[in-house]
Amino acid sequence: MKKMTLSTKKYVESCALAVAFMLLPTACTDDIDNTENNGSEATHITFNIQDATRTADEALTKAMTSRTTHLEMQGLKPSDITVRTFDGHCSDGSTVTIVEETTPGLPSEIDEVQTTTRGEHVFVTNGALSKQFKATAFFGANSGSLAMDSKFKDQTFNGNGSPIDGSLIWKGSQPCGKFYAYGPSLDGLGSLREEGGKKKIDFEVNDIVGQQLDFVTATSDVVTLSQENKKEKKCPPIKLTFRHPLTALRFKIGKDVLGVGKDDNISSVTIANVKAKGTYILPDESNKFGTWELSSDDPTFFELTNYGGKYGFRTENNVCIVGSSEHIASDYNTMFMIPQEGEITIRIVVGGKTITGKVKAQWKPGTTKTYSFYRKTGKSDYHFTVNGGKVLTYDTKTQPQTEAVPFTVTSYKTGGTPLGWSVEGYEVSTDGGKQWNSINASEADKMIKLDKTSGAGSATTLGEKVMATVHWDVVDEVADRNKTLQNNDQHGSPLNPFNLATNDFGYALTAKANTANCYIVSAPGTYAIPLVYGNAIKYGQDNKSAYNKDRKCYKDYQGKEISKPNIEGGTNAKIIWQDGEQVSNNVSIQHDNLVFTVEKKHIKNGNAVVAVTDNKGVVMWSWHLWFTSPEALNTTTLEKGTNIINVVAKEPLGLAYVKWLQSKNSNGTARTEDRHIKIKLKQNDSNGQTATVEIIQKPVYYREINTTSYQFGRKDPMPNIDVAGFKIEPAETDGKRIQDFIQNPGTFYTGSHLYSEFNNGETYSLWASNTTLENHDLTNTNKSIYDPCPAGFKVLPVAYIPIFTNNGSYTKGDWDAGRWIQKNMQNYYLLFAPAGRNNLTGQVEDAGKRGLYWAACVSKKANLSGLVFSPSSPSTKDISNVLGAGFAFNSSCGILPIAE
Repeated sequence: MKKMTLSTKKYVESCALAVAFMLLPTACTDDIDNTENNGSEATHITFNIQDATRTADEALTKAMTSRTTHLEMQGLKPSDITVRTFDGHCSDGSTVTIVEETTPGLPSEIDEVQTTTRGEHVFVTNGALSKQFKATAFFGANSGSLAMDSKFKDQTFNGNGSPIDGSLIWKGSQPCGKFYAYGPSLDGLGSLREEGGKKKIDFEVNDIVGQQLDFVTATSDVVTLSQENKKEKKCPPIKLTFRHPLTALRFKIGKDVLGVGKDDNISSVTIANVKAKGTYILPDESNKFGTWELSSDDPTFFELTNYGGKYGFRTENNVCIVGSSEHIASDYNTMFMIPQEGEITIRIVVGGKTITGKVKAQWKPGTTKTYSFYRKTGKSDYHFTVNGGKVLTYDTKTQPQTEAVPFTVTSYKTGGTPLGWSVEGYEVSTDGGKQWNSINASEADKMIKLDKTSGAGSATTLGEKVMATVHWDVVDEVADRNKTLQNNDQHGSPLNPFNLATNDFGYALTAKANTANCYIVSAPGTYAIPLVYGNAIKYGQDNKSAYNKDRKCYKDYQGKEISKPNIEGGTNAKIIWQDGEQVSNNVSIQHDNLVFTVEKKHIKNGNAVVAVTDNKGVVMWSWHLWFTSPEALNTTTLEKGTNIINVVAKEPLGLAYVKWLQSKNSNGTARTEDRHIKIKLKQNDSNGQTATVEIIQKPVYYREINTTSYQFGRKDPMPNIDVAGFKIEPAETDGKRIQDFIQNPGTFYTGSHLYSEFNNGETYSLWASNTTLENHDLTNTNKSIYDPCPAGFKVLPVAYIPIFTNNGSYTKGDWDAGRWIQKNMQNYYLLFAPAGRNNLTGQVEDAGKRGLYWAACVSKKANLSGLVFSPSSPSTKDISNVLGAGFAFNSSCGILPIAE
């Protein structure tokens, strides 16, 4: 004999197809005449799937039928479902009782609550079978002349009963028909064949328990096409009652099976002396049951081994073996066997001890045998099984607050007498199951709410269903950030606005004034922006280095070289674009300032661009408003060697969070490991059993970001989402002038060339006024009037790029809307990944997949410099790259602010 062990598990069980379920016909809508059938009518065949077993169970529950009738509908009698006990012996010398419980139906019907996360299972939902099945038709002129239709042999039907082959028809010249159905397709299951007038299917149990599958078959009565059917081209009523030919085997251990306090897990289960091959003979009538012919091959054995990981398993007292911790809701551990009788051996290894027993098998088709192992006490008369539990993964799209998790409870005494049960407590672990804390009912209600905490007991297939409503501990950080912005103290008023350049009230440019092209707004209020070119004012003084007159590239909106800091002639103000409603429409020019209002109800993390215009409505200059916390500019020191030490802002320019979802513990700390919730149940009898249901919630951490991006040398941000006021237009063949960009701050220009005015390399000085094509690798670059950063920050100098590739100090961390840079194996700095726009199309590329940052200038070879990185970058060294000669000025990238 060969040893067969568990490696994978895709068994097929039917969630709503217990021992039998019906397929009732629907009216055929694809009625097509077949001109090749000598003028006879042809009708397409479609089945409408229904679940007969559930109907029987529900009828029993509602006392509409007797228990005996309920069993007869499934080919069973009361003596088939009695509880039997057998003696077992443990290697430690103790005696163990093996209890065999028989339940009508297969695991998916018994454990409907688990089927949502299983693999290749068959179940019925909304009138459709979850898997395809096959059917073979026998047609004839009358019921005595039926013959297999070669074109209708092993034809595949969809789960909703429609044929895969739309040309399948029922010919009117052969008005009598019978159908045999079986499926789904699986290894070891043969095709339907006719032998001696009997319809047979060969079957062999898979060697590997984890790959054993269930299948179903059905036979219809003889159905006849009536004249009315032919005339209306509608299918006559066809009824198929599906049945499960196999027997399912499950295993569990009772409390203290090795002695008081010795609650060890099962290591392996072996069954021996069983037949693995046979032929199933389908019945010729719908209300009959098929039979098995067993092979003459020698018996064999099957072993279920707990390897751990996906195909390992975890056990709880009185809970059937289920997937290990992370895979608790995936049942890879049910055996599917050919029904048979005879003495089999069951061997179970638990806690390093081996328990062995012989069982007189009487396996019936369409039933589940549960073998339980108990220490030799009176407790073996008490039967308590809980099926359920689930691993919950948060849906970041729908963002549910709660999730429903059903489970079932079966509780009775030998003889079938229901025994009441109740919840006795709860335990929770927030560190992946390492440490557990008991919680009371009121504490538990904050995490999980049961629709019932006790029951009368049940020995039926369905058991008693309990619905657990599990609360997610997920915090919407974006909503919290926006709420913080809204609740911050108001800045300024219409009569006394808050000056963003001085961080004080009023319009005057005091000695504290530092102007910029970007201002952070973090509270509601009324604000003023001085009409000054970029950073042309520094600490209240004219910052002439920002518009170096020796360079010819610093021009105003009319193409004139800028010679002084103040913008003169501003008449009106306007909103160019915004990604929300942060800025009210009453923007204006007052006392040489652009004044705007931000209402409490509208402020949120995001961006806007506002502008001053002349008396003709032409934009003279514009400013980027970044609605975020001041913490966005908190700095981190990165270094390489002893010569370069740099301070980098926490966030790239214009970062706005689209989503930020985080699991948090009750104390406000982030939950980074699985949260396990145990529901502890007991039977209401001093000698009764206990059981546990465990629900696992995976930790939630998910972020999506959006940032602004910039065409090289331009001061104005481009939104990376579609907003009103933003446009994409082609540039002329030789590019655009500086004044065109200033006049059109909300336009992204596509093409091969961006700037048309400069041929001497002055384009490379647009962001750094002291760099040239020959001298660009400077650490102390001078911030120009076109630099898009807030006051005190500037665009990344080329000389600082190597700090991001300092493999001597830094290593690559996880991807989190960007790349974490680690120091001493700890996350140290998060380099967010801003998306960019393509220079030829203007479309956003690689959002969330690649990070692109400009540096302040380019190399002598005209290779644009910056940072490029992606989730697949294998090390910090690959975070940085020269962007390459083919990377055009027109492309837009993010800006990483560097402290001046």
